[in-house]
Amino acid sequence: MEKEALDILCDAISDVGYWQWRIVKNDAVQLEFSDTQLLDSDRIDKQSKSANIALRFKQNSFLGFYDNYENDNDWFDRLLKDEIYPFCLEGGYFEFGDKKAIVLIKNKYKNEHIIKANDNVKTKYTLAFKAGEIAVIAGGDHFYIYDNRAEIALEALALRNRLWRDIGATIGKSAKQKTHTISITLARIQFQ
Repeated sequence: MEKEALDILCDAISDVGYWQWRIVKNDAVQLEFSDTQLLDSDRIDKQSKSANIALRFKQNSFLGFYDNYENDNDWFDRLLKDEIYPFCLEGGYFEFGDKKAIVLIKNKYKNEHIIKANDNVKTKYTLAFKAGEIAVIAGGDHFYIYDNRAEIALEALALRNRLWRDIGATIGKSAKQKTHTISITLARIQFQ
């Protein structure tokens, strides 16, 4: 059940999503994504139906950024300050628990920027993803998913993804609506 839910989560985030934000606080790491293919129940009656979500790792958490840039060693700080656009995720390169993905990232990118270190390499959850010219590896012993309102249970991911698709099909079939614009609210999810 957990692997199936995590696979749905990976696809829902990486298909057309963006990585837009990160927070590191105490023993927690949080990564935030927009344009996910999970229904945002707050926006059903609006044009946007995509949820902004946060993935939070706690206890023995870690975070590293990887790139091949020659002269841009502060892109991750500029992203945090909203000075650059969010990074478009690469579908198929967003994986939970895939040790091969971690090794591939570490071998492909020459620059490693450790934002939060963890000497315990045997954490329960690890996430590795590529986004354009960069890659991210994060993890921790506990893992949580949040939207703008509350925590999302793993068991709810399949339903929220299916509802996202169903509403998209309904909007696409509407004769009155010629275009559908997805507007993203870059709301920051309060870090608890």
